[in-house]
Amino acid sequence: AGSLVVTSACELAYFHECHIDNLEFFQDVYLRPSNSWYDGVFDKFSGNIHFKGEVNLFQKSVSGQSKPAEFFGTTNDDCTITVNSRKIANAIKKSEEFNPAVKVIVKENT
Repeated sequence: AGSLVVTSACELAYFHECHIDNLEFFQDVYLRPSNSWYDGVFDKFSGNIHFKGEVNLFQKSVSGQSKPAEFFGTTNDDCTITVNSRKIANAIKKSEEFNPAVKVIVKENT
């Protein structure tokens, strides 16, 4: 797809194996797969993702694990991710699933 703009806050469950040139989220985004057996929300995603609000990368553990599960996913090499803070960028980069070939850009809201 060319462009997809989401203007309201939302919960995301599944953007696997998609190519979207420009995927923009103007409000807060919560990654909430409906089934914990899924890979990450953006597994094998290609294109550009722009997060202009906050991004909640974790879902509370319901399996008794000591830490919440991460659900960002492993994006393809040709993906770029733009976020509005260094804190969000660092959290994405520290994810176990993060693809180090992916460029994460910080554009702070002014």
